[in-house]
Amino acid sequence: MNFSQPTVADYLNEHFECAWTSVRKVPKVYIDFGDGTTLERTMLGNIATWFCFSDGVAFDVQPGLVDSGEFLRRAKQAVGAARALGREEDRHAAVTRYHEQALARIEAAKHRPAESTDPQRDREAIQVKRRVEQPILSKTPAVTSRKPAALTDVTALQSDTRNNRRFRYPLAHALMAAQPRPVTPTNLAHALFEKVLEIPLQDPFLGLAPRILGGEGGRTLHYVPIR
Repeated sequence: MNFSQPTVADYLNEHFECAWTSVRKVPKVYIDFGDGTTLERTMLGNIATWFCFSDGVAFDVQPGLVDSGEFLRRAKQAVGAARALGREEDRHAAVTRYHEQALARIEAAKHRPAESTDPQRDREAIQVKRRVEQPILSKTPAVTSRKPAALTDVTALQSDTRNNRRFRYPLAHALMAAQPRPVTPTNLAHALFEKVLEIPLQDPFLGLAPRILGGEGGRTLHYVPIR
């Protein structure tokens, strides 16, 4: 995990008051192979790191799992943003502009050459804890044959980082820019997990019922998606 890396931990301890909260218990998948062999793994685990002002109002968020280099870059960016935004008379309007400008930079970056990656980066972090976000399709024997060729843990983390930059960052910036009032991690967590991380926390089956519980008939409870 990023938080176990000395460079990340030292920077967070120096510049932030850190807190951790769990939005719900992580579900588990249990498979009985019928010969006494069983497999139990967590699934659909993910993380969102919120950056807040001293009063608890969130001004930015890091959605999903990224490598330590990217996480540290985002943390340093947040420190600078907090200082600049905190001086604004209308702080909420400044936060909205901050995310609108971030969206514009992401759009402009699409026209630049893709950055190269270091295959050795974050190997120690992966040894501490293997991937947090595991697609459910890689857990069920029925679809194992559809799994792509195995990737190393390092390249998998790099893939997550690139996917977050490409897909989740724009969604997170758009979500933050669209908020009509200052927000906190508590009142925006459900929307972030559903709209950005694609994990509907209000659904007791986390959106998995149509795939692994026999279709929509597998649901025994009802939930209303966040609009």
